[in-house]
Amino acid sequence: MKPDRILVRAPTWIGNAVMATPVLRALRGAYPQAEIVVEGRPLLAELLAGLAEVKALVRRAKLLLTNDTGPRHIAVAVGTPVVVLMGPTDPRRTQQHMERQRVLREDVDCSPCQLKTCPIDHRCMTRLSPERAISAAQELIVESLPD
Repeated sequence: MKPDRILVRAPTWIGNAVMATPVLRALRGAYPQAEIVVEGRPLLAELLAGLAEVKALVRRAKLLLTNDTGPRHIAVAVGTPVVVLMGPTDPRRTQQHMERQRVLREDVDCSPCQLKTCPIDHRCMTRLSPERAISAAQELIVESLPD
């Protein structure tokens, strides 16, 4: 017996939404006749509406420099090298497909705190130097060059 209606509770932030996209595609493939309703926050729906454009831009990029956000996950999915500036988020939560990524973070006592607003001075991000980001980007670009 196959369901005729499926309700999916959407992830609450864009990174999870990007990671959930293959699952939604598989769900559609497994139940092609079912009505699939995705329920989530209006803001997430707006972000997902522009996802095709973001995906196209990231796919065309030679390198992406970003923090731990949805475009990072898109870059990993489409094979674009990515330098990730990681601050309050826990790198163990998203540590996958690291071959074409460089994750830059500062080892500070308060990180990873998972807070959206820093109650101190956001040292986990402000201590990341532009030179480190440039060096990581150069490494990835060189590694991406054809032999």
